[in-house]
Amino acid sequence: MNIKQLRYFAAIAEEGQITAAARKLHISQPPLSYELAKLENELGVKLVDRNARGVTLTGAGEVLYERAVSIIDQVSAAASEAREFGQGKRGTLSIGTVSSSGNLVPSQQMAKLAADFPAVRFSVHEGNTFEVLDMLRAGAIDVGIVRTPFKTEGLQMTYAAPEPMVAVSWNERWLAGEGPVSVFDLDGVPAVMYRRFEALMRQAFDQAGCSLAVICMTDDARTALLWARQRFGVALVPQRIASMAPYAGATVRPIDCPDLVTRQALVWMEGRRLSPLAQRFIELFPHDEAAADA
Repeated sequence: MNIKQLRYFAAIAEEGQITAAARKLHISQPPLSYELAKLENELGVKLVDRNARGVTLTGAGEVLYERAVSIIDQVSAAASEAREFGQGKRGTLSIGTVSSSGNLVPSQQMAKLAADFPAVRFSVHEGNTFEVLDMLRAGAIDVGIVRTPFKTEGLQMTYAAPEPMVAVSWNERWLAGEGPVSVFDLDGVPAVMYRRFEALMRQAFDQAGCSLAVICMTDDARTALLWARQRFGVALVPQRIASMAPYAGATVRPIDCPDLVTRQALVWMEGRRLSPLAQRFIELFPHDEAAADA
């Protein structure tokens, strides 16, 4: 007994005539009669009674028809689900993100993806860049969104547009005026900063002959903003983090220094097979054309 025989039998049961069932299936009557007889022989029971008007189901036929309809529906659903999974329209995408992922995750494109394909699910794991990369290498996530700088060995990636570091303060005397500030404007000013940008910051300040006066070092850029809000110093953070800060009264000024630029990147393991959904997500990621061509 196979799915074709069950479909043929279900058509006969629903139409009540072999001729009508053959028309519905777009086949001729002899093959359909042959498959019915073959099915009855295989099961060793009579499934239909023939009469002048057509056929009626026997007790065994009624039992088989009920099961056949269920099986046909399940096979159809399984085929549809497999097809959608293969097209990236179904499944769960595991994403690792840093706190400064901002409007990259979640994004309007992701919302549209979920609206267009209701069977898509997201599993989000948060951490700093190094934690996200560890999760990626361990296979705990499909893709990760991290922030430069990071080691790129064994990874494939696409970059978002670059963004400057900014100075954020709730104390006007530290960031008086408007527009960008230079490293010289921040010389000796109490600074609160995210630890992973320390080397980048010190290099820029040293090259300018300025003093980076760190009063507090944190493990999260959001924490740096909390300390700056309490007027411990000026927070030096990526621009996107500052735009996410739900705190009124802050002065936010970009730092005019070509070396103090960072960017986010979507990363995945080189050589690791990606699901169609992950591939679809990579296509949706807003990437920087200049970085791709570099």
